[in-house]
Amino acid sequence: MEGFGENIMVSALAGMMSPLLGKLSYLIEKEYAELKGVRKKLEQLRKELMAINLVLEKYASMENYDLQLKAWMIEMHELAYDMEDIIDLFTYRIDHEPASTTVGVKRIILKILRKVRKIHHRHKFAKQIHQLQVLVNEAYKQQKRYRLEEGISSKPHTEIDPRLPALYVEVEKLLGVEGPSKEIMEQLIGEKPTRQHRIVSAVGSGGSGKTTLVKQVYERIKGQFSCSAFLSVSQKPNINNLLRELLSRIWDGSGSSGATELYSDKQLIDKLRACLDNERYLVVIDDIWQRSAWETIHCALPKNNHASRIIITTRIKSVAQFCTSAEGFVYQMKPLNKSDSESLFLRRTFGAEENCPSQLEGVINKILYICDGLPLAIITLASLLADKPRREEEWERVLNYMGSMPKKDSELEVMDKILSLSYNDLPHHMKNCFLYLGTFPEDHDIGKDILVWKWIAEGFIVAKQGFTLEEIAESYFYELINRSLVQPVNMLHGVSEHGCRVHDIVLSFIISRSTEENIFTMLDDQELPSSKTRIRRLSIWNKQQYPTFISQESMKLSHVRAISICHVDGWTIPPDLDLPVLRVLDLEGCSALRNAHLDCIPSLFHLRYLGLSRTSIDSLPAQIGKLEYLQTLDVRSTLVRRLPESILHPKRLMRLVGDELILLDGFGNMESLQELGIVDGCNCSISFLITPRLTSHFCKASSVHISSCTAARFFGGY
Repeated sequence: MEGFGENIMVSALAGMMSPLLGKLSYLIEKEYAELKGVRKKLEQLRKELMAINLVLEKYASMENYDLQLKAWMIEMHELAYDMEDIIDLFTYRIDHEPASTTVGVKRIILKILRKVRKIHHRHKFAKQIHQLQVLVNEAYKQQKRYRLEEGISSKPHTEIDPRLPALYVEVEKLLGVEGPSKEIMEQLIGEKPTRQHRIVSAVGSGGSGKTTLVKQVYERIKGQFSCSAFLSVSQKPNINNLLRELLSRIWDGSGSSGATELYSDKQLIDKLRACLDNERYLVVIDDIWQRSAWETIHCALPKNNHASRIIITTRIKSVAQFCTSAEGFVYQMKPLNKSDSESLFLRRTFGAEENCPSQLEGVINKILYICDGLPLAIITLASLLADKPRREEEWERVLNYMGSMPKKDSELEVMDKILSLSYNDLPHHMKNCFLYLGTFPEDHDIGKDILVWKWIAEGFIVAKQGFTLEEIAESYFYELINRSLVQPVNMLHGVSEHGCRVHDIVLSFIISRSTEENIFTMLDDQELPSSKTRIRRLSIWNKQQYPTFISQESMKLSHVRAISICHVDGWTIPPDLDLPVLRVLDLEGCSALRNAHLDCIPSLFHLRYLGLSRTSIDSLPAQIGKLEYLQTLDVRSTLVRRLPESILHPKRLMRLVGDELILLDGFGNMESLQELGIVDGCNCSISFLITPRLTSHFCKASSVHISSCTAARFFGGY
C-alpha cells in the first residue's frame, strides 16, 4: 500500500508547480529584474523548476516510493510554497509605492526615497532568488545523485484487487441487493424482453456495492444466455489483454489462449465479433473508467437481434451515460438503509445479529452513522472490530482513530486503496481542489459558490481561453460529483443554490493526505501543531477553545494563505496579526465580530476572498478599497447595506453578495464583476444601472440578483 499516499502527494505537487512557473515567467516579462544578473538567475531558476516539474509528473504515474523519495517530495512541496510567497511579496512591494501628493523640494526628496526603496527591494529579492536557486539546484542534484528514480518501480507492483471479495460473496450473506437486483433484471430481461441489443450501467462511488450487485444479477440470469463472461477492467487497462481474456471465456476452441497470443487488437475484435454475432450473449464489464476503453471493447460486442445484454459498472456518471447512450438504462447505486446496514455490520462482527452486547449499541450507532450506508465501509470497519475486545472504550478508540487514518496493515487499508484509485484518476489541476474540501467540517453542506470562489482565490483554477474562472471552477465542482467523490445536495431547501457533502470516510482520506503534505491544518479535537510547523491554511469550525491560540504566539502564521474561523462565538480579529500572504479570510458566523475589528483588514494586501456573512457588522472600513486583489466580498446575513465609496477601487472584484445592498454612482466601472446580489434598487442611485459598462455586466454576469422593488423601479416606473 506504500505507493498510494505518496503518489497522491506527487500528483498534487505536480499540479502546484504550474502557477509558480507562470509567476516566474511574469517576473521575467515585466522586467522587474533590473539588477545585474538577476534576470539570468530567474531564467535559470525557471528552467530547473521545469525540469523538476517533469520529474514530478513522471513520479505521479508510478508507485512504490521509498522514504528518501518521500522526504524529497515534501521538501519540494514546501519550497514551492516559499517561492510563491517571496514572488508575491516582491511584486506587491515593487508596484505599490504610494503616490506623492506633495510639491517642490519635498516631492523630489520623496521621489528619491521611493527609488531607494525600490532598489532595496530589488537587492533583497536578488538575494532571495540566489538562495532559492541554490536550494532548487541542490534539490535537483539530490534527485540525480541519489538516483531517486530507483526508489520507484517502473511498473506497478502486484497487489490484491480489492474488488475480488465482492465476486465471491455467498448469497446468504448479501443484504440490501434484492430490490436493486430485481430493478436491474427487469431492465435486462423483464416479462417481455426485447430482441434488440441492450446495455445497463450501474454507477456509484468506490465501495458502494456495484460489483457485488451486478455479480449477483449475472449469476441469476446467465443461464438464459448461450454464452456469458464477467470481465474486470481497471484504471489503466491493457486492452489487448482484456480482449484476449474475453475471447478465452467466450470461445471454447481448444488452445485458444496460445493461438491468440500474438493477435493485434483488430484481430481480437474481429474474432470476438465472429464468435458473438449469432449468439445471445451476456457480458459484464466491471469497473470501467474511460470512454476510450469502452469504445474499443464495445467494438467487439456486436449489436444483434438475439436479445444480447451488456452490464457495465463505473464510478463516473458521464461514462455510464456514454456507455448506455440511447439503448440502455443507468442505475444509480443507493446506500443501504438503516436496517440492512445494521444487519450487515452485526453479521460481519459477531456472526449473528442477536449476539450484539448491549454496552456496544451506542458506539455501533455512531459507526453506522459514519458509514452512511456504504457497504464496503461497513464491512471494513466490522472486520476491523471483529477481533477487538468487546469493550466500549476499545471500540470508541478505533472510531476516534479513523480521523488519523490507518496503519498500513489495517483492514481500513482496503477503503484507503479504493479511494486512492479515484483520487489518482483526477487531472493534476483538480487534485488540490479535491483536497481543499477537507477545510470544511464533517457533515457540512458546502455551498458551490463558496467553494468555487475559494478555489479561485487560492489560485487552483487554471485559466482557459473563452471561459471565466467561475465557469472553469464550476466544471471542476460538477466533475467531482460526476466521479462520485462528493455527494450533491440542494442548499436553501432546494430553491436555488447547489452544493455538496463529503462522505465521512472520504473526509478521513482527504485529511490524512492533506496533513501529510501540509495542504491545511484543521483544529478539531486534536493537538495544536508544533510551533515549528509552517501552517499554510488554518480551519476552525464550531470550536470555541482554539481561536484564542491565534492571538498568542503559539503558531507561526506568517506563511498562512487561508484562515476559516466559522461559527465561533466570542472571537474577534487580533489587531496585530502578521499575515503578509493571506488570500482567504472567512469569518462566517463569528457573532462577536464588530465594525472596529475590521480595521486591520485593509492591511491584508494579498486578500482575495473576504467572507463576513452571519456576523454582526453593519458597515465596512472606508479603506477596504486598498484590497486591490479582492475577488469575493460576502456580507450576506449582516446589517451591511450602504457600501463605502472605496469599494469601487478593487478592479479585480468579481463577486459581491449581500442583502439589499445600496450601490453608488460609478459602480458600473467595476469591469471584472461576474456576480452581484442582492441590490436594493429603491435606494440606489439610478445611474448605477444605466452606466454602459454595468449594463453589459447584466448581460454577461453569471448571477445578478435585484430586489422586487428594484425591478418595479427600473423596469416599470422609469
